[in-house]
Amino acid sequence: MRSLKIGIIGSRGHAASIISIVKKKIRDDDLVIFHPSVTEIKFEDLLICDAIMIVSPDHTHYEYLKKIVDANYSGRIFCEKIPVNQSSELEIFSHLNPNRTFFNFNLRYSILADKIRKH
Repeated sequence: MRSLKIGIIGSRGHAASIISIVKKKIRDDDLVIFHPSVTEIKFEDLLICDAIMIVSPDHTHYEYLKKIVDANYSGRIFCEKIPVNQSSELEIFSHLNPNRTFFNFNLRYSILADKIRKH
């Protein structure tokens, strides 16, 4: 059985935590990490992956989603945090396959998270 090839956009901060978790689950040669100023990998190198995880800073998510859509990527997409920052960017949702695109909205700024941190 062929293993999945995972692409990750982002390399610092929270992305580094996600990368360390993924590295425990897959072989190094099945992981492609892209960051425009840190890695030598080009964005296009991600397009051979079975899934792409967008774990870069929030303000970059729309840009990467748009690049993925424009490339006619057929794999799965996981986008963390908020996918867009402006109402004009909401149009991207009409171009994403809802059966292959997933979003994670963490609750680190929620009232519950604040209460947990205090205790």
